[in-house]
Amino acid sequence: MMAESLARTGLRKLVLVDPDCVEEGNFEMSGVTAGNLGEHKVVALTDYLHALPAAPQVTPVHGSVLDWSALSALKACDVLFCCVDNPNARSSAALLASLYLKPL
Repeated sequence: MMAESLARTGLRKLVLVDPDCVEEGNFEMSGVTAGNLGEHKVVALTDYLHALPAAPQVTPVHGSVLDWSALSALKACDVLFCCVDNPNARSSAALLASLYLKPL
């Protein structure tokens, strides 16, 4: 919901980072359907966001926020949003925000 809300505000660029694939429990996510089962969450959400009017440029990163590809992509961001249910992932996002001097 956060990614869709940000995209609808007129945001120009968005980086999505998530190591997970779509499971049945994820059907409450915006734009995720049974047809996305087994697909990377960031890919399914990117496809959904690209279909929105005035869609932002979306960079999907399938992996942890601590993977090199995510570290590089997040360093260029202005703001970091953390929408996870895992305390370790929240701590990692907070650490990156501190290191990169970005609001979280």
